[in-house]
Amino acid sequence: MTVLEDRIAMADANTQRLDEWFERLERMPVAKLCDGAKRDESGHWRHQDVEFLAEVNSQGTAANDYGPKRLAYAAAEVPLYLIADPYQGRCHIFTHPKDGDYTIETRVAFGQDLDLTDTVLGLTLPTADFPRD
Repeated sequence: MTVLEDRIAMADANTQRLDEWFERLERMPVAKLCDGAKRDESGHWRHQDVEFLAEVNSQGTAANDYGPKRLAYAAAEVPLYLIADPYQGRCHIFTHPKDGDYTIETRVAFGQDLDLTDTVLGLTLPTADFPRD
């Protein structure tokens, strides 16, 4: 089971509407920290140690995910930001942050594998079972 599939399975099983699931998942981004990452003096992870962030967006959060969040993550120089978008039926992969934005966006339709082997993750993520709305 992939991390994203695991997050979907963790959502309330009684929820019938996918949008409600994705609203819940929006509050649970998946992150990967670099080796040796340490918390700061207030107990929070330092943004400099975040290598990867992934989120499943909802209709209510899409504008924020593709806009201010994307720009904030790029400004923090997070190398890889992935949005799984069940409404478009595709994943958006943002890489190579520079000057407050990502210079490369790759789109992959659900059903195709996400080749992330040349990224900090070093893996291929199957998307055939990603739900659509």
